[in-house]
Order: sequence, then structure tokens, then C-alpha cells
Amino acid sequence: MVKRKSEQFLKEPSKNEQSSVLTRSEYEYSNSVSKEKYILQNKSFNQQFSHLYLVRLSQLKDRVTKRAISHLGNKQADIAKRIMYLNEEGANIVVGTLYKDMKLKPNILLEYTKERYIDADIPKTVSDIEEEDGVTKHRITPEDVFVLEDETGRIKLILDEVKDKHKQLLNDLVTGVIIAVLGEQDHNGHLVVKDIILHDLPKQSPQKSLNEDAYVALVSGLLIGSPKSNILSMQTMIDYICGVVGGSEDHEQSAKIIRVIFAGDSVSAPDRMEGEIFGVRGSLRHKEKQSLVERMKQMDSLVKQLCASVDVDIMPGEQDPANGTQPQQPLHPSMLPESSRFTSTHLTCNPYAFTLNGCNFLGTSGQNIEDVKKYSNCDSSIEIMESMMRWAHIAPTAPDTLNCYAFEEMDPFVIDETPHVFFAGNQNAYETKKIEGVNGAKSLLISLPCFAKEPMIVLVNIRTLECHPVKFNINSEYI
Repeated sequence: MVKRKSEQFLKEPSKNEQSSVLTRSEYEYSNSVSKEKYILQNKSFNQQFSHLYLVRLSQLKDRVTKRAISHLGNKQADIAKRIMYLNEEGANIVVGTLYKDMKLKPNILLEYTKERYIDADIPKTVSDIEEEDGVTKHRITPEDVFVLEDETGRIKLILDEVKDKHKQLLNDLVTGVIIAVLGEQDHNGHLVVKDIILHDLPKQSPQKSLNEDAYVALVSGLLIGSPKSNILSMQTMIDYICGVVGGSEDHEQSAKIIRVIFAGDSVSAPDRMEGEIFGVRGSLRHKEKQSLVERMKQMDSLVKQLCASVDVDIMPGEQDPANGTQPQQPLHPSMLPESSRFTSTHLTCNPYAFTLNGCNFLGTSGQNIEDVKKYSNCDSSIEIMESMMRWAHIAPTAPDTLNCYAFEEMDPFVIDETPHVFFAGNQNAYETKKIEGVNGAKSLLISLPCFAKEPMIVLVNIRTLECHPVKFNINSEYI
């Protein structure tokens, strides 16, 4: 990133700089997709999760089938409408939900048995790996079994040893992805994989042509209250967006920021020390409640400064005081009593979809990305985000390993339309990538770092879809 002289925030004003009144641009905003998909209207907890897999397959099956036919071209193969209708001879194309039978997937029965019967011969569990390595990395093993299933049955997938790309592809996939498989049945009734076809990017609405630059500021992981958080960096960020610091060039750019998005983990959850934080009923003790209240007060104070001059959207994250299941519902206004009084403060959901001047955004607070990392062979957040676009699904591991609401009538995590911008908060590093589908749809992917670890915001120009990172590295020891 090229640094300008005006990036010296605390500099004396130049004699050549003329003071002028700067105003933020007006814009069109809509969050109808979020309200329709992610805001729960009538909650019920009596249904089973199997319905979610059925509606997911129903929503994507025809689309994946069309993509498979287009991909295979002149190759001869029978299209099986259901797994039970597979031909015993010849090549078949069948669409279904991938299931990975993984030995290292969390298993409550094994964990319980291990705790009760210490001497029992029990296979290694996730907790064993965490104890040995200190961290939980990929939970895949060579013994994992791949299965394709639909509403009529399931069939085991056998990989062609000659084609290593299929093994790599399946290791990068996770349970819950809808795929098309070209293969032939062997004498055991298993499907020998010849090719695997993904959905690819869905259709896309054209982006409006804009005459002037306008920016959306993306930030995540303030983690207020954690040892890593830096209040000076946060305050400088607020001052920059409000146009208080910097030179004329900085003021002109900050005036073009039309909206600020906090993508989750704004506060740090109390440390969960066993036997110290949670009581018998699983609730926070008084000391931890007070700590959380103080952290929310700090967040409220920061947002109050911002929302006086710009619209602010606050998404819940894993550590924020919100429900833990996907989609996470908006924080209650009582959590931010001062800033919630402003009409420019918007408490939103996670995932969050919105439109600004015809530019479609889709974002998450990052839990979906981290969960896929555990059960695939991929470490890169940006690569996982690209995969999600090509799977046409932003949370395939839900409800298997990612907690979510048991939807019955639709799967809200299915991507019906490719967003122009797809962002994920609380990732290990800042990355961007532009991708394109076979249908010409294009999307800008943004991996947002945790502000507490890497103090920066990302300005997205909705006219050009270019990113401009702005860093706020301030060492409090020298102030």
C-alpha cells in the first residue's frame, strides 16, 4: 500500500490546504434479503434437522444437474433422478448431498465413554488431538469415507486411484455440499467416481454504473476487553472515519464513506475457566456479567461517536452477547443504549445481506469459514470463500458441525444470486480475490483480519470494487 504524506494523522495543517465543508453522499440502501432469509419471525424448536438437508437438495438439485450436463458436454451418461434409480451398468450422473464419515468429527458418545471408562479401548477423539498438539487443525484422516445421499438412499463413493485430483477435491469439500457425480457402479454397489461437478457461481444482477466514488468501511474483531485490544487504535479509527484526524486528502476520502460495517466479535467474551466462570446452570456469574457490561459500554461509546455522522451496521459474532446458532439474530438495543437511540445505528444479523446503490453485499462474522477449515484440507480463508461461492452455499457444515436453526421450508444459506462483494470477518489475515463464474458472474472476496491483532479497516469502493486498507498501528508505550 502506497503511503501518502497526508497519512500522517497528527500533522500540522499545510498553508496550501484550504478548509471546506465536506458532506457524505446520499445513497440507496436495502436489506430486504436479510429480513426475508435470516431474521427469524416464528420460532419453533420441535422440528428435526433432516428437513434442512431435504430443502437444501431441493433448492439446488436442478441447478447442479444443469451445470453437470453443460460441463460434461458430449460425454455419454445416464442422468439418474434419484440414487435408487442408478443403472447397474454404464456411466451415471447423479446429484446428491455429500456426507463425510470422519473419525475425528466430535462424537458425544465417545467423549462420554472416555470420561466414564478410562481404561476402555476407545479411538482417538478431538479432545485427544487438542491435548497432544495444543490446537485443533484439520480433522481429516485417510480412513474417512465419502458418501452421496438423497431422499431415497445413499451410496458410497469409491475414488479412482489414477485421478488424485478427485481425492484432493473431496478432501477440500465438506459435509452438506450439493454435488453431481459421474461414475459407474462396481460389483459391491459402490459408485466409482469418474468426475465431480460443482454448482459454480449462481446468476448475478448487473451492477449499477456510478459517477462518483463511495466507500463502505469494513472492520471486525475489535475484541474490546481482551488483552490484545488497543483502545488508542480504535479511537484513531473512529476519528479517521469521522474526519477528525489527517490531512485534506484523508478528510475527502473519509467523507466518501457512506456506511460502516462491524463484522462481529466487537467485544471479548469472558474467559471460560473451568469451574470459575460458569455456574451449575451454565449462566455467567456476577463478576463476569459486570465485566461484559463494561465492555459493551465501551463499544456503545465508540459507536455513539460514529453514528453521529455515518450509518453503522453491527453484526453479532461468536464472542458477542447474542445467540450462538446460525443465523445469529441482531443484538438487543439494550446492549447499546446510547448509540441505539440514533436512527443511523442498525443492529443486524449474521449472515448479513444488503444492497448499496445497486451493489450487493453478503457477509458473515467468520464462524462458517472456521468450521470448514476444521473438516477440509484447506487453510486459506479466501480459498474457502471462493469454494462457498462455487458451492452456492455459505454454511454447508450446518447443522452437522455448525450450530444452526432447524429450518423446514427453505435453506437460507443457499446463495440464489452471486453478490458483488462477499466478506468474512475475524480471519487470520487480510486477503482479497476477484473470481468469475462460467456464466460471467463476478464477485470480490474480502477476508477481514481481527482488528485486535491487525488494526485496520478495509474501504470498499462500490463504484470500482477496489479495496483500500487503512491501518492504525499505534504503540501505546510511546504515547
